Amino acid sequence: MVGILLLVLAVSCQKEQQTLINDSTLTATSNPQLKSGTINLPVNFGNIATIAFLGMELTAEGNSTFTYNVVSGQKPALSHWGLNILPALPGAGVDQVVILECTELYVQGKDGSLKKFDATLSLKEWVKFDRGYADNESRLVSFTLEGKWDQGPVSALVKGGNTYVSFDLTGPVQTKLPR
Repeated sequence: MVGILLLVLAVSCQKEQQTLINDSTLTATSNPQLKSGTINLPVNFGNIATIAFLGMELTAEGNSTFTYNVVSGQKPALSHWGLNILPALPGAGVDQVVILECTELYVQGKDGSLKKFDATLSLKEWVKFDRGYADNESRLVSFTLEGKWDQGPVSALVKGGNTYVSFDLTGPVQTKLPR
């Protein structure tokens, strides 16, 4: 029921806003009335996928749940997508990010399939959501990270067929060291 409400809220908010995309940036606005987080405009990754950040909630235990609406394109459908989530600990990598729950199959670490696409991106560590989509399939993807995380720009990547597309997307960032 909450997922349906978030989806309806996201769609109704998107109708009132415009998406402004150029080659390297996305200008988005937020809805200050949403109490559980910020809804940003969906990011269009070419014809491969559209991903909308629906919000972040703190759980009663003090952990952070992030939710996205992911819609696959068609021919090619979305193969996988990833977020470059890093903790604020000096020298810490994605392996220090503790995912308590996730609605998707995921892996953490470097994505070897990126070597042919972008050598720099292949050196980054990702949380890779690795369950493929059918043409035009839509899913709500939610994951809970241990501790308090803020919202901010993170590198995001999608793959469909032999094509990769990368943009910044709102996601988990740590601006303070965990206690």
